[in-house]
Amino acid sequence: MLTIISIHAIAKIFKGKSGIKEYFRAQSHVYFPNIISSLFFSNITLLLYAVYLLNILASYTVVNSVHKIRTWQSVIAGIITVILYSIFSIIAQLLIPTFVAILLGIKV
Repeated sequence: MLTIISIHAIAKIFKGKSGIKEYFRAQSHVYFPNIISSLFFSNITLLLYAVYLLNILASYTVVNSVHKIRTWQSVIAGIITVILYSIFSIIAQLLIPTFVAILLGIKV
């Protein structure tokens, strides 16, 4: 959900023409094969990687077609999203143990 909202917001910066409802509807069809493969083929790693790769390619196609922006703009929207989530992940990995230690009364 956060990925969809962040890519949509970045596409809007590039003057994307779609609303969140249309983009969410189109993007939800992209995630369906990903969910099915995770449920039924979780032990076949190569198949999961193939589905994830197709998911990434389909996501860029959806951003392109729904927002009516250029390919390079949708690629940049995806790259910016990956960078933002990497930064948030690093911050969370640093802060969550500290907060848990404070909640448990452990001196940090």
